[in-house]
Amino acid sequence: MASVSLHFEALGKSGNPPLIILHGLLGSSRNWLSVGKMLAEYFDVFLLDLRNHGSSPHTNTMDYDEMVEDVLNWANKKNLDTFYLLGHSLGGKVAMTFACRYPERIRALIIEDIVPKEYVLRYANEFQAMNDLSLKDIKNRTDADKILETKIPDWTWRQFLLTNLKHTPDKHFHWQINLDTLTKSLPQIMQNPLKSTDRYLGPTLFLRGETSDFIIDEDYKTIYQHFPNASIISIPHTGHNIHVENTPRLIEALKKLL
Repeated sequence: MASVSLHFEALGKSGNPPLIILHGLLGSSRNWLSVGKMLAEYFDVFLLDLRNHGSSPHTNTMDYDEMVEDVLNWANKKNLDTFYLLGHSLGGKVAMTFACRYPERIRALIIEDIVPKEYVLRYANEFQAMNDLSLKDIKNRTDADKILETKIPDWTWRQFLLTNLKHTPDKHFHWQINLDTLTKSLPQIMQNPLKSTDRYLGPTLFLRGETSDFIIDEDYKTIYQHFPNASIISIPHTGHNIHVENTPRLIEALKKLL
């Protein structure tokens, strides 16, 4: 199991308690920059790009144990003995696994709108649309947006996906994510990363988007099974991306952990 050296963005003051943030599937540290700058008043914030995302290296696998080791090795290189760890969606699964494997490193765990369970396969349509996009025929981002619109009608969702479309030095387009590995790994990503015996006994906060279906009432039992000291907060009028849809409530929740 080989770890990779993760790209990151550092925000905040070194005297503040360290907070590592892990983004969701098809996201990157860029998606958290505005929120991270707000949190930097209270934390020494580090935004990491998971493998095969953002500016981090590409690999042929998206194994949860490997992603945990990526984060561990990054923290060791930064001499961060203990830290707050926040993960959203895919990043939340990595964060939960990390906390169960290395509980002594975690001051508090914050999970945004995900639980340790197997999810029904999602995003197959989006991945198909991205793979079908003929990059050599695209002259600008508007071209890509119009083509994707036929399969992905949600404008906001398309713009999020298109943040992964980048110019090459010769002015062509390429996917910054490792689309091939992520497509092949999608079923594995949807799996539950935790074993039935995995536990993290430290302070844990689960943030649930009220209008999201990623956490349902029946999931509370599973949360407490693995995280017996968890608090669960449902954020009104928000979906899966709480950090975008209700940033003040996210920041308020994290401040209380201090």
